Amino acid sequence: MIKHSLFNRSIAVVLAISLLQSCSYYKLRTANIDESTSAEVIAKNQSNYIIVHLGDNLWQLEEAFITTETVTGKLSKMTPKAAEYYRKAVEDNNYRVEKDNMDFISQLHLHVEQFKKSDNSVTFKTSDITKIDVMKKNGALTTLSMVGTPLLITAGAIAIFVQVVCNCPHAYSFDGTAYHFNNTLFTGATSEKLERDDYKGMPDYHPESEDYSMIIKNENNEFHYTNLLELIVVNHNSDVDVVTDQKGTIYALKNQIQPTTILDDNGADLANILAYNDDSGHSFDNSGESDYKNVYATFNKPKDASNAKLVLKAKNTRWGGFVYNEFSKLFGKYYDNWVKRNHKKSKDEVMASLKKTGIPMVVSVKKGNQWIDIETIDLIGEVNYNSLVVPIDASLLEGEQIEVRIRSGFMFWDLDYVNIDFTPTTELDVQHLSPTSASGTNSNDQAALSNDDDLYMEHLRTGDSTNILFTGLKPAAANRTIFLHSKGHYIPQDVYKGKLNSKELAKINKDAGMSAYSERLFNQVLLNYAINLK
Repeated sequence: MIKHSLFNRSIAVVLAISLLQSCSYYKLRTANIDESTSAEVIAKNQSNYIIVHLGDNLWQLEEAFITTETVTGKLSKMTPKAAEYYRKAVEDNNYRVEKDNMDFISQLHLHVEQFKKSDNSVTFKTSDITKIDVMKKNGALTTLSMVGTPLLITAGAIAIFVQVVCNCPHAYSFDGTAYHFNNTLFTGATSEKLERDDYKGMPDYHPESEDYSMIIKNENNEFHYTNLLELIVVNHNSDVDVVTDQKGTIYALKNQIQPTTILDDNGADLANILAYNDDSGHSFDNSGESDYKNVYATFNKPKDASNAKLVLKAKNTRWGGFVYNEFSKLFGKYYDNWVKRNHKKSKDEVMASLKKTGIPMVVSVKKGNQWIDIETIDLIGEVNYNSLVVPIDASLLEGEQIEVRIRSGFMFWDLDYVNIDFTPTTELDVQHLSPTSASGTNSNDQAALSNDDDLYMEHLRTGDSTNILFTGLKPAAANRTIFLHSKGHYIPQDVYKGKLNSKELAKINKDAGMSAYSERLFNQVLLNYAINLK
């Protein structure tokens, strides 16, 4: 195993994390519509902004509804920021964009010969589209810009990094002007038997509004089956934070307490990293004798610990997606058979196997000299940090302190903060809202999403999407917190070729096997980088 110097680890973090999460350049290209219909090209290039061009004039298309034959919507003036980046792309392709403005460069420009217009509503045939320009990030140029000239030598070796994307259904919420990619749904539920409920915090752009609009998209090579979708709206006082646990129970937190000590396996103090809610966390990337990577938090215990709740804020890493992709390649042409065998296993069998390898995050409490596992946390996704409550039974709490262990595989999770709260159960004003309308790929999406039953919203093609509208939200009296409750599963359609690497797979089939595999891959990337610098 390579011993990481501070310099080498910094370089490795740039390679393995920063490259995955930073995007600094964008480009404008013309899509090929000679061999595909315009509708197919549009479906494959879902964007935040759709711009319609007629001659020298252009407009932003709002409330777009696109079928194989027609495009309808409402015309409005182009958002200034989006217009600015479009102008820069026309003048100088591969222009740099700040990270906070990434949403504005996701643009689809439709050039048409004619359209029908009534007031600000417009309709035109997809056959009237003469040209489609796509504007998005230039992943390759961004990657090279982050590290500098030496990386040019190893660009081929790490090109796969920027191709890693978050799978499962993507949820976009509407801020009144544009849709923003906020979260993913039921991440990791990759078979019918793994179908589960999922609870994600969503932004509340307009707390005074009674409406909430969003889009659910399939942007990967997967089959998506969404059983249920509901909006949970909580009105509460401004001195309360509202968070759910994995089962959807809602907790009011009034006095979150930081740990007295918080350390990694090597005894390194993580307080400066994990004490703040700042979207900058610990990635379980420390080296050590154990293949599992742990965080140990100690809290002072009050006299009444009957309402103890651990509060975590975390997300998955893109590195984890890369590791799983490399793992899948080890099966070669037998990957599909392996997937089919797993689909026959029960949910408990699959979850036990995942826990053994180190993929989920596992929370334990120390009772006496023994660590008691109290929660195995499902994959959350890498789009945004999500807060989560883990209740702690008072019978596990002995002595004057509460000791907690949070375990992850190597660089599979990013942990932003760890707190504890003892607030008693508080009555909250909670609404559960089903979609008022759901329009998109299928005609029965609203019915499919309204109940937990055998009827599913199906997105079976890359680009399938559904516009969701919730109405009747209570405007915020003080504060309002919104959660999206979804239930479903998805089935990746990836195909792998080549030989079975049974030797490497045998190493992984043990406790913390996937974690150890992740660290080996990381070390290999670091080694390749060091060799090519010579």
